[in-house]
Parts: sequence; structure tokens; C-alpha cells
Amino acid sequence: DVLLHDDIAFLAQEAARALNDTQARIVNNRDVPAVAATLKTRDHAEYGEIWRRRYPTRPRDIAVFNSGVMVIDFSRWTAQGLTKEVEGWIDQNLIGGSQLPINLAVASNFALIG
Repeated sequence: DVLLHDDIAFLAQEAARALNDTQARIVNNRDVPAVAATLKTRDHAEYGEIWRRRYPTRPRDIAVFNSGVMVIDFSRWTAQGLTKEVEGWIDQNLIGGSQLPINLAVASNFALIG
């Protein structure tokens, strides 16, 4: 959990900077990230295995971010169909609240804050 004792403008500025910095480095036809968040772990084996079961022809290591502290660019989120993707993961009846479906939907395509 995170407790902020100040204006969240700094968080928004850091997220905007991270999203803009990332946009300049996009490779391999990945979408420009719609989410900026803090990193929890670079490669979560269990999340990667769950991803591979649903998308066996598109294997991917899954980095896990804190979905409790994330900034979303809603125009990119919508353009990338991430709501539908999150709902698809929710339909898989996975355990773990919202953290797991959001991380799997974003599939490591997020910008780091901090």
C-alpha cells in the first residue's frame, strides 16, 4: 500500500516523463505504453506461465508492476483494447484480485515511474 503525504502532481509528472521517454524507444512493433507504474519484479515466472497458457504462440516474460499505484493514458488504453483484455483475464477466474489481470493485460508494456 502507498500513502501520499503531498500533492500527487509529482507522480503525474514522473508518469508523463516515463511515458514520453518510453515512446522514443519503442521497438519490435510493441504499442506505446498506456500505463506508467512502479516495478515489483522484472520476471514473474508464474505470471509468464499463465500468459503462455492463453497465448502459446506469443510467449512473453511478464514483469509485474504495482497496479495500486499506476497512471493510465486513457487514449492509449482505449486504442490498445486493454479494458477488453483485462476482462478476458478476469473471465479466466484467476486468483489475485485486480493485480493479476491488469498485469497480464499490459503484458510488461509499461513505463517505469521512479
